[in-house]
Amino acid sequence: MTQSKSAQPVSMTMVHAMRRALMLWFVLVVISAFSLGVAFVLVTTSSQPQTVPPPSDPWFIASALMLGLVVPACVVAHWRMFRSHWRQGVVEPGGYLRASAILWGGLTLTAIVIAIGVVQRNTLMPDLTLAGPTIALLLLSWPSGWSMTHATPRRYEDDAEILHFQGPGA
Repeated sequence: MTQSKSAQPVSMTMVHAMRRALMLWFVLVVISAFSLGVAFVLVTTSSQPQTVPPPSDPWFIASALMLGLVVPACVVAHWRMFRSHWRQGVVEPGGYLRASAILWGGLTLTAIVIAIGVVQRNTLMPDLTLAGPTIALLLLSWPSGWSMTHATPRRYEDDAEILHFQGPGA
C-alpha cells in the first residue's frame, strides 16, 4: 500500500519559513502599532479630562504583569526552542517560525492589553512607560533567519590559537 503525497509530512524550507516569519512579524507589528495608535487617538480626542490614576490601578497592574511575566516567559520559550543554535548548530525552519511566533505573539498581546488599559482609564502616562519597551522589543526581534543558516561560533576553549597564547593548563 502506497501513501499519497498529501499523507507524507512536508518539511518547511528556510525560504518558506522566512517568508512566513516576515509576514507574521509585519502583521503583528501593524496590529500592535494600530492598537496603541487607536488608544492614543481616543484618549487625546476625548472630552473627559485626563487624570493620572495611581499605579495600583488594575489595568496598569495587568499591563505590568504582562510585560514582567508573560514576555519573559515567551523569551525563555524562544531560547529553549533555539537550544540547538546555542549548542553550535542551526535551528530547523519550523522551529524558528514557532519560536519567533511565540515571542512576537506575547509582545503583541502585551501591546493590546496596554492599549485596552489606556482606553479604559482615559490616560496615557503610566502606560507609556510599558508601551515603549514592548514596541522596542517587537521591532528589535525582526526576523533575520541567521540562526537557520549559521551555527554559533565555537567557544574559545576549543580554539587552539587562543590556548597557545594562554599556555598549557590554562
